[in-house]
Amino acid sequence: MSTVQARGIGKYPEMVCVKKLAADSLAEGAVEALTDQSMFAAEQAISAQVQSEDGVANAINLIDKMVTSFTYPWPIKDMYNKR
Repeated sequence: MSTVQARGIGKYPEMVCVKKLAADSLAEGAVEALTDQSMFAAEQAISAQVQSEDGVANAINLIDKMVTSFTYPWPIKDMYNKR
């Protein structure tokens, strides 16, 4: 189960093959997402939570924590060279 499904804010069709995706099933999912009242209530609750957060301050705090957690040079040198 995806996080989206667990929070009740929508459905995630796992890995849907685009070749197998039909217009009818896509339309059915869109109608459900727009009309399901329990899904709407869950979306409103998460929206209120996100709006109450100070995203810029959270980002700054995260960056500050990451920068002070590692000594320079940061350990990203070999991140892309793993073979």
